[in-house]
Amino acid sequence: IKYPKEKTAPKEFLTSQELKVLADTPEEDFTLRSAFLFSCATGLAHIELVNLKNSDIHQKDNGEFEIHLVRQKTEEPNKIPLNETAMAIINKRSEVFGSTPDDKVFKHLHYSGYHNTKLQLWVDRAGIKKKITYHCGRHTFSAQHYLAYKDIGGLRNLLGHQDTSTTQRYLAKLLINY
Repeated sequence: IKYPKEKTAPKEFLTSQELKVLADTPEEDFTLRSAFLFSCATGLAHIELVNLKNSDIHQKDNGEFEIHLVRQKTEEPNKIPLNETAMAIINKRSEVFGSTPDDKVFKHLHYSGYHNTKLQLWVDRAGIKKKITYHCGRHTFSAQHYLAYKDIGGLRNLLGHQDTSTTQRYLAKLLINY
């Protein structure tokens, strides 16, 4: 028996305005706040945030920073440039927790229903009427990058997708009603 394909529901992401509002909304859980905003700035998935170490951050010859990691899902090496927002988060965390090369950047970051609820409560306090999970940070990065640069190939590399068609499908699910 062949069932008809279900229509794909659009995936949630934050617009630049919503992201600014969220960043300006207080959240007492420093790790939750910084990890989610870092995901929005880099496109890292939650498991990559959990595993990210200070030794994964490298300074390039031009003085800019990037993350060198092996993507959890594809097991492929990847380099992700760090913008000012991402670097400010890393620097603040180092200031608060100290840092050695073997330290995880997001110490004490865990995935659970409880943490997803805390994230949603923060989003609600910001007045954003969307169901947001940690993975929406990756969606936000993808949508913002594509809307700014219209470069699917570059986005494919940043997300660590092996094939451009994966990135195209990902964007189609995100921007279906944009």
